[in-house]
Amino acid sequence: MSSIFRSLVSSEERRWPHMLPVETLKVIPGLTLGQTLYTPDGRVLLVEGVKLTETTIRRIQSLNLPFIYVEDPVIGSLPLPRAVPEKMRVDSVFFLHQQFEQVQKKKGTLDIRQLDTLASSIVNEVQGYHSPVHHMDVRLPETYLAAHTFNVAVLAIRTAIALGIKPMRLKDFALGALLHDIGYLFIPDLELRHRDPLSPGQRHLVETHPENGFEWIRKNGFLNITVAHCAFQHHERWDGNGYPRRLKGDEIHEFAQILSVVDVYDALTNERPYRSRMQPCQALKQIHALSGICFNPRVVTALSDNIAVYPIGSRIQFPDGKVGVVVDTEASYPFRPKIRLLPPLQEQECLPTMLAVDLDSKDILLTDMQYVS
Repeated sequence: MSSIFRSLVSSEERRWPHMLPVETLKVIPGLTLGQTLYTPDGRVLLVEGVKLTETTIRRIQSLNLPFIYVEDPVIGSLPLPRAVPEKMRVDSVFFLHQQFEQVQKKKGTLDIRQLDTLASSIVNEVQGYHSPVHHMDVRLPETYLAAHTFNVAVLAIRTAIALGIKPMRLKDFALGALLHDIGYLFIPDLELRHRDPLSPGQRHLVETHPENGFEWIRKNGFLNITVAHCAFQHHERWDGNGYPRRLKGDEIHEFAQILSVVDVYDALTNERPYRSRMQPCQALKQIHALSGICFNPRVVTALSDNIAVYPIGSRIQFPDGKVGVVVDTEASYPFRPKIRLLPPLQEQECLPTMLAVDLDSKDILLTDMQYVS
């Protein structure tokens, strides 16, 4: 099984024709699926490139996916790098989901050897990736926890590298990130995570998950206590108003300082039953507003510098009504994407994720006044 985590894809294979995220309920027949869809048990449901019909759309909607990716009919292909290959992500999420179910149902413990291999693979992939992180994954409700922990691990390692964490420490951090939310498995009603609002009693129950995770990790063969502290401290806050121990500033382990930011970012940018997902620029603005309060400012900066604030292909609507598309981003200027304007006849074609911007903010850089052909 360990071979599923050892990617053989080249950097060129991490690029594909540009895709648009479209809310599942807004998908119409005739669009082309931009990314292969999988069932909760890891089987292929629909292969990328297939033309969507009313029948296939009903199958997609039955999975309760918040959105899918379709090929962009307007701008065609744009290079879109990926931090990890899609096949590795899918296999890893399925593996984690199986492992978590096994623990939750008390049918066994985690396969530590395989988990260790996965952590090493994540570190190796992220160390070889040097572009801003662009892509959001399509998550099934049934595998949300597994997908969340995998994505948090990828973003956490990328942030740790930016902060200068020594390479020899990264694998233990990846393990801690993969297990940071394992305490949720010991809450009697796991569905509490999906309800809003929580009663005081439910909130208290949810807030036991860091300590539950810490105790479980300590008792189950993870020799490095750092892994356990990733679970224990990832809800502590910079100003001391977190939980469970109300640690403050550098009393919080440096790995947990990173996880606290990345955990919130990933949650904000993914759909939940009680709220819509945010775009990366919206989530990062919210996190920046909490810098120095909830989060270590150095960590916030490191994460922001490694996220594509305006991912390639994002539609931007300007105050004068014109529409542009992001064609490039630079890590050194994350809030200043390069944009080309769309021809007037194409401005209203397939625009499900358009963002309104204020040019007075000077965040936006127009590459030229030519139109995308």
